[in-house]
Amino acid sequence: MTHVLQNVVFPLERDPDLLPLYADPEIWSVIDEQPVRVSSRAHLGNILDRRRARIVAGRRVSLGTYFNAFPASYWQHWTVVRDIRLTVRTSGPATVLVYRSNGNGVRQRLDTREVTGDSEAHFDLTLDRYSDGGWIWFDIVADESAAVFEGAEWTTEQEPVRTGKASLGITTFNKPDYCVQTLASLADSPDVLELVDRIFVIDQGTDLVADRPEHHELSERLGETLQIIRQPNLGGSGGFSRAMLETLDRPESDFVQLLDDDVLIEPESLRRSIVFGRYATRPTIVGAHMFDLLDRPKLHAWAEVVDEVPFMWRTLYQEEFPHDFSASNLRQTKILHQRLDSDYNGWWMCLIPMETVREIGLALPAFIKWDDAEYCLRAGEAGFPTVSVPGIALWHVSWVGKDDTIDWQAYFHARNRIVAGLLHSRAPEGGTLLRHSR
Repeated sequence: MTHVLQNVVFPLERDPDLLPLYADPEIWSVIDEQPVRVSSRAHLGNILDRRRARIVAGRRVSLGTYFNAFPASYWQHWTVVRDIRLTVRTSGPATVLVYRSNGNGVRQRLDTREVTGDSEAHFDLTLDRYSDGGWIWFDIVADESAAVFEGAEWTTEQEPVRTGKASLGITTFNKPDYCVQTLASLADSPDVLELVDRIFVIDQGTDLVADRPEHHELSERLGETLQIIRQPNLGGSGGFSRAMLETLDRPESDFVQLLDDDVLIEPESLRRSIVFGRYATRPTIVGAHMFDLLDRPKLHAWAEVVDEVPFMWRTLYQEEFPHDFSASNLRQTKILHQRLDSDYNGWWMCLIPMETVREIGLALPAFIKWDDAEYCLRAGEAGFPTVSVPGIALWHVSWVGKDDTIDWQAYFHARNRIVAGLLHSRAPEGGTLLRHSR
């Protein structure tokens, strides 16, 4: 049986800021060891729909991008998959070139195929050279006339380790418009809903999702999959714990997928995270990256860790982030070709195996802040790793847009950090946590 690991997709919105995350039809040069964009050929008019694009005569488009390259090192390291197939469909005269990279970002060509007419090219690939990093991707070059890219998938014949669905848990407090948009995106994505058991919207506010005029139509479209649950405001931790608890009663769910309310989703990312969780060698927390909702090409978090001595979170290589994909795309950014391992992932989007919930329990009752980091640390101590997978991401208001360390939330930052440190710090006397907190 053929299993789709990853679909090649284009933006849901006609937003030029999003295009560099999906397609790279630009010419780059290197000046003073830095990638420099020489000319831009990115035109939204060449994006025909969610799966198809026009390649202008004589032009070249690379799918070696954040959302469309295949993160080979993560699949090799964390899953049982070793044999994959790339299928590329085109119409018109073109050349399809398949590339790989290593952990240093060095590009190597794997295969080339000239195609004409209506064509379906297959490339069989093995995941055996990506222990330290690396991606696989393809470029399409149109010949003397325009060609059309008709779609592509990365697939495998290998069977997954687990086959259960995921239940989604969205915690919201007075942000119903975002929730309605998320639910509409899911309703428009039948290939995602095939993997979803239930969508639990934990509404803890007074401006309710159920009162939005769109709610009735969405309820009809999603049917019994959608369940809205009212409870008092117990913060993100209380809402996500309720989603975990509800999912425990769902025998078809092998995972609970946690989602913030103030986000814009890429539905394909939700599908990919569930598929990755199914293929993980052992039960693994699958995290998503976070792009800036107010500056769409900027990535704020790739792999997050908790530094032992001060017991404080940060992103690995924090001097390199946020990364602006409109200024330097995936192929031109060497650091993004390394496999970077995480200690935890933010709960803007995070897939948790139900084995983990059954063994270590629910989220820390901490109201807000540190619940996600503490949970992943607790899971790691119990043998459940966290991996933040490239190509799985959403858009969220970043820390630049909302500095929550200087208002009333600062108290919860400090208190919950100390609580998490008491539970998990291995540094003598808590290291420099208290001094650092000053």
